[in-house]
Amino acid sequence: MAITRITSNASTFIQPEVGSVVNIVSDPMLDWLRVNQKVYVEGGGVYEVISETGFTYELKLLTAVALSGTTVIAELIYPVNEQGSGETLWGGTNGKEW
Repeated sequence: MAITRITSNASTFIQPEVGSVVNIVSDPMLDWLRVNQKVYVEGGGVYEVISETGFTYELKLLTAVALSGTTVIAELIYPVNEQGSGETLWGGTNGKEW
């Protein structure tokens, strides 16, 4: 699967504590997101999609790359590939799946 970019309608949110939930609002570019899917939000960390209503997605923070309280601009969201017993953020070349 190619990486998917949230277009100019990117959501901005305040990074929560690990285990907390944030909402992002997007456009049809994220039609590949599914409930229970893990995604990497660039600048934020690894999240799990826990609900979807229209173009609003509720994401639970699993692993943070930014401190809580930091503003995150969710412009790039990547699917997280789970392979074997280990988990990798991206597949493909240069760490990102194009």
